[in-house]
Amino acid sequence: MILRTAVREDTDQIKNIWKCCFDDSDSFLSWNFSKNYSHLNTVVAEENGKIISNLQIIPYTVYINKTPVSMGYISGAATLPEHRYKGCMNALIPYAFEQMLRRGQKISMLIPFSYEFYEKYGFKLCYNFRNYNLNISDILPDASGYRYRRGNITPDDIQAMDSIYKQFTTGKNAFVLRDAHNWHLILEDLIFNDGGDVCFCVDANGNRTGYMMYIKDDRHIKVSELAYTDSESQRALSAFVKTMYSEADCVSINATQNDMSFDSLCSNRAEISVIPFAMARITDVSYILSLFARRVPSGESVSIGVEDNYILQNNGTYIIKDGIIRKKDGFAAESTAQTDIQTLTQLAMGYITPKQAWLDGTLCGDFSPLENIFLSNENYINMLFN
Repeated sequence: MILRTAVREDTDQIKNIWKCCFDDSDSFLSWNFSKNYSHLNTVVAEENGKIISNLQIIPYTVYINKTPVSMGYISGAATLPEHRYKGCMNALIPYAFEQMLRRGQKISMLIPFSYEFYEKYGFKLCYNFRNYNLNISDILPDASGYRYRRGNITPDDIQAMDSIYKQFTTGKNAFVLRDAHNWHLILEDLIFNDGGDVCFCVDANGNRTGYMMYIKDDRHIKVSELAYTDSESQRALSAFVKTMYSEADCVSINATQNDMSFDSLCSNRAEISVIPFAMARITDVSYILSLFARRVPSGESVSIGVEDNYILQNNGTYIIKDGIIRKKDGFAAESTAQTDIQTLTQLAMGYITPKQAWLDGTLCGDFSPLENIFLSNENYINMLFN
């Protein structure tokens, strides 16, 4: 089996693998490979001159601990049915890690088909979203006087969405920086591939203060993103759904896991669920720990032993002192605490606290010095187009 980066001439074979493995329409397939796919971001496994497996490493920038970090997003991982159970992914995913390190991508994320499958490669759950499943008749009416506008997205609308998104993600963690290319992909996928739409709420001065991206399927509305600059805009957008009572009976709205807006949106009991969503794994431990180094008090030191079964250069003991990271080879038993790459990823993402990891048995040693380093965060990872 040969592992390599794809070349332009491989596109038809990779497109065929996608068609064999994913339940997507021919129109989406054509759009994806003309607008989103790049052979430069694709790695393949080849056998006897034929590509039998591949995955894409899509570059993004995410904000971790208020710092922009280069991330490699794994997408389209697939193997031809007749070549499964040969260990293709067992070879291709570590190879993808090597490529990420070469490209300076310090962390990797994905939306898994199976959490168990990716856990063995060091990934761990790092983001859940809260889903409200509401009857439209139970949504509270809007008393703000905001107006609504939908359809015919203009370049000015995209700029407004970007501004709203930036305000909405202020104070959140692990969100993706979206550039003009990302916005065009998101909106094309929503409107042209899924038949969705965007609704803006507009205040008395004509300013767009929030947007809602949604898809209507039969009598059900699915809101994929609701972003706003203030709580009034959030309530106004939710109330907009109430105006669609002739088109739908119920709506599902995705919100951050810590969202507590339910009582201001709905007048009745309804289904609220927490949905596991995104996984992550650190690819460069030294760099990620450097984002937190300043939280160690001056003159003090903390040492963390880290075990990584796939990116072997991550193995070792990391001493943090005076804002500097120093690495020693070996998993030193005398270190302040010891853990694996999965738990360290969850700690760095603010998904769990050191005490939680210690109680779960995934962090050994003294967790207390880490409590001021790894703080709980409100993550927001909504790839939308993936």
